[in-house]
Amino acid sequence: MSSISNKESAGNREILYKNLFYNAELFTCRFPELSAALGLDSEIGIKQFAERIPESYYLEEAKLKETDKKIFTARINGKYLHSKYNPISEAEKNISLDFFEDKKAKSSCVFCGLGLGYAQELYAKKYPKSSLIIIEPDLFVFFLFLQSRPLDDFFMHENLILLLGLYPKDVLDFFESKSFFDTPIFKIQSLIDVSSSWFSEFEALKKRRNEKTNLNKNTLKKFGKLWLKNFLKNIKQTEGLFGINKIENIFASCPALIIAAGPGLDDTINLVKENEDKFIIIAADTAVRACHRHGLKPDFILLMDAQYWNYLHLSDLDISDSILITESSVYPAVFRLKTRAKFLCTSMFPLAQYIEKLIGEKGKLVTGGSVATACWDFARILGCSEIIFAGLDLAFPDFQTHFKGSRFEEDVNAFSNRFFPSETASHLSLYSASPQLKEGYEGKVLSDKRMQMYAWWFESKIAEFPDIKTYNLLPRGLKIPNMPALSMEEFLLKAKASPLSKKIKIEKMSALFNLSSYKKEGSFSSPNLSSALKELSTDLEKTMKLAREGMDICLNLLDSLKTGKPLEDSIIKKVWKT
Repeated sequence: MSSISNKESAGNREILYKNLFYNAELFTCRFPELSAALGLDSEIGIKQFAERIPESYYLEEAKLKETDKKIFTARINGKYLHSKYNPISEAEKNISLDFFEDKKAKSSCVFCGLGLGYAQELYAKKYPKSSLIIIEPDLFVFFLFLQSRPLDDFFMHENLILLLGLYPKDVLDFFESKSFFDTPIFKIQSLIDVSSSWFSEFEALKKRRNEKTNLNKNTLKKFGKLWLKNFLKNIKQTEGLFGINKIENIFASCPALIIAAGPGLDDTINLVKENEDKFIIIAADTAVRACHRHGLKPDFILLMDAQYWNYLHLSDLDISDSILITESSVYPAVFRLKTRAKFLCTSMFPLAQYIEKLIGEKGKLVTGGSVATACWDFARILGCSEIIFAGLDLAFPDFQTHFKGSRFEEDVNAFSNRFFPSETASHLSLYSASPQLKEGYEGKVLSDKRMQMYAWWFESKIAEFPDIKTYNLLPRGLKIPNMPALSMEEFLLKAKASPLSKKIKIEKMSALFNLSSYKKEGSFSSPNLSSALKELSTDLEKTMKLAREGMDICLNLLDSLKTGKPLEDSIIKKVWKT
């Protein structure tokens, strides 16, 4: 055990050894499952763990001696994590910073890095009712922490959360599930430097999630009323439609080909048409026009946007041979389109989600803000083992914004004049989002933050589902990690190896059509919908009542503070109840 035996005197070795086993027992009592997972719940496990610790990880006695106890500091790869003279005094200075004068920081705090936990332990003593969340990616650091001193007060802290040895994504998922994103984060640079690459990735992912959250909030703020209006208008149209959860894994082990509307689609659409029987063809609503121009009828079309303009992508096209996947808050005319069948996914509109939980959920599509991301998740739900993208650029290759003949291009040409030519509209579309040069599959390409967020979504989802292989066919745009480029030769080999044929596809698609034609008795019926709306009304009335009571309490408190009059007993009782 190098961290115990090689760097200290015999007396100190004995102290560290004693601390280790004592604290391991405290840790096991407080976090039995975590302790068992780390192997710290037994003497054998502790010794095996200690043998793995690098020699560059060890404890040293602090230079400022105390008569009644030993104080240690940690040294990792030649660098001290704490003061080598007096780490406790250093921790006291940290805890006395203005950061901890904030009310939020007093009630809960996330510490990035543990080290020997001097600052964290002082925080726990100073704020015994607070939530103390500690992130420590390096398990060897935690082992040194257990050796440093008796940790009774630390492990007795009421609201202690230890996030040890996790991936950055797992920590962020935990934060999201517990609503910790608004919790103040305290950083000590020397502790972060031990796992600098880990914390760099953590910060990058956190920033992306914050951007996504802000985007979702802004989207709800912008389209909330439109979603509500569309949802209420669509109720009768959507009552009898099945959800995508009814067709889960229906194309298990089959390859899917997703058609996006990027400029690169011009280079791949003919190749896709020649091999359409070998893949499940899923098209974004924005790309259907290009498909039809080349005689390609997608098996599935996804339309997820509530705006009228997205309906126009399909309004003048014959999509009667395709199955439409949509949600209950889209533009009402979408449900009047003649299609082979229609299936619903869970709405992105929170109120619609609430009602769907009461009357039967449809199946959630995890979208990253783009219909192309929804297409990927839909292919996953179908059970497709391989997913190939065509036209997924997420960039402006050769300064193009869309494929040739897109709805955008047609509208621009239709409304252009000598004072506002089509070139001006294209320029505004290209540069309004402040594009930057980023790494592409074939060198540098222009891309903006929104498209980079989509790329991150693909990167994270592909990593989450490693069994599903995802490729980008003849890509010209932004390089997406985990999504390798696919050449024409490789694509043809995959088409040849596909288990699908025209006959098999017809049989499976016919089964879906028959399913959609069958209305399951009692499923999503008017009585259920009616009762759900009544329940919603009751819940809203309760919320209104509580809000009024809260306002009355606040007004009485303010009045009492202004006039100096004591609060009435009835108001005091209400305050205690809340």
